[in-house]
Amino acid sequence: MKQSEKVLMGITIVAVAGYLLFTAFGDSESSGSGVGFFGVPSAEVEQARSAYDRTVASVAESPRIVRQFTQLAGEDAMRSLKGQSTRDLTQSRPDLEFTSAVADWCREAGFPAPDVSKRIQDIRTRRGNQLVLDYQLVVVTVNIRDGDLTRISQLLKTFEQKGLIIQEVDLAAVRDSERMSAMIVVAKLVDYFYPTREQKQARS
Repeated sequence: MKQSEKVLMGITIVAVAGYLLFTAFGDSESSGSGVGFFGVPSAEVEQARSAYDRTVASVAESPRIVRQFTQLAGEDAMRSLKGQSTRDLTQSRPDLEFTSAVADWCREAGFPAPDVSKRIQDIRTRRGNQLVLDYQLVVVTVNIRDGDLTRISQLLKTFEQKGLIIQEVDLAAVRDSERMSAMIVVAKLVDYFYPTREQKQARS
């Protein structure tokens, strides 16, 4: 493990441990020099809380550490440390918003537990194969293992009505049965938001 990775791992462990202490002891300790949660003295609980707050503050104040921390722990973890709600996170992340919408449309078509996955895809021009810096595609794959022609057709119709880019449709039917499976890949054009390797290289 690289030295930088060790440092970041240490930051992550301290932050997570501090969060657990904060959650466990949050409002449970007594005032003054009493005994807190699980018999831990209130003073020690307060020290743990202060250490956690300092760790989060130092991470949030350093752009370089923020970038490294989010690469290691994920942007979702960084936003949760800053107190951002799940709803706000979804609204600020076009990939999560689109994935959630696709899952909702699957449920409306009669698939109560949709199997969806996402990825971010860069766009290149047909002429010159130049990377498009301003836009990206959020690509969502829907796997249906137990469906039928009626529900799958309705889902495809919904995707078309929503103006999605249907990249791929793979259907398979069970012999002498109305049951079908499907793999559907849809995409949506969004403003650039995710620094892929190619995007990083182009912007450096």
